[in-house]
Amino acid sequence: MRVGDEVEMVGVKKSILDVVVVQQQKRINELEEKLRKVSKKLKHLKKEMSEDQGTLVKVESFVESKVSVAESQAVDAGDRGSVLKTVTKGSNNIKKSPSYPIPSPQ
Repeated sequence: MRVGDEVEMVGVKKSILDVVVVQQQKRINELEEKLRKVSKKLKHLKKEMSEDQGTLVKVESFVESKVSVAESQAVDAGDRGSVLKTVTKGSNNIKKSPSYPIPSPQ
């Protein structure tokens, strides 16, 4: 092999490597662009999640307050129910005379 042939082979190898480097650089640029898009989307989703979290806290607070009110009303209703049971038990013992005549047994 002559020196010229070796130089030519080195030139071809260098050309091939240059092409590979250019292809790899294009791929790197594409991946960096995708990464920027994904990063932007992630920031947007984090912002939405934070807003949703705030809304969720408000909803939980609202529900807790309504549950608290409902529980207190249930206790009040339970107290009224026990009073009504007591009153109705007492009134069941009272003998009422019917408004219609009862036939006497013969």
